[in-house]
Amino acid sequence: YIGGCVQIIPIERSTRYYIFTTDNFDNPNHALQYHIVDMAADNGLGDVVVKNRLLQTGMMESLAAVRHCNGRDWWVVGRKGTSDEYLSFLVRPDTVINAPVISNIGAYHHGIVHDWVTVTKISPNGNWLATAYVIEGNIELARFNDATGETQVVLQDYDGGNHSLGCSFSSDSRDL
Repeated sequence: YIGGCVQIIPIERSTRYYIFTTDNFDNPNHALQYHIVDMAADNGLGDVVVKNRLLQTGMMESLAAVRHCNGRDWWVVGRKGTSDEYLSFLVRPDTVINAPVISNIGAYHHGIVHDWVTVTKISPNGNWLATAYVIEGNIELARFNDATGETQVVLQDYDGGNHSLGCSFSSDSRDL
């Protein structure tokens, strides 16, 4: 796997992990896929037991994951290119729900794929989502609902000009 983004989520009470990947920005599919690795397979060496399950095409390069407020499930959130959409996929221990929660709250990004190089983070408390656009230098800050997967923009900083190499939240979720 080269480029793109990876999020790894443990599957509750098992030796398995979901691995979510996005393609590098210059891949024409811009695919979001998931895979399952079982660390007990192959006599404990581990093996990929589910490979390349397509969830969505046309995705920007970044992903973020956070626990659902129920403490069992997860949300995997990505940004759709050439749109204003954030897509939140519900991940349960036994399945990935492939019908995402769609929030039309971001800035509309046109077809310039180099602008799709982004870093998305969700705060540890699951209440905030931030996306830094590496090439443009812009940042979006949104409220995130860890019960519904919906996002709502609070602040959009579209100054441009400065490259945002990333973003992160403090451990207490108070600072971006």
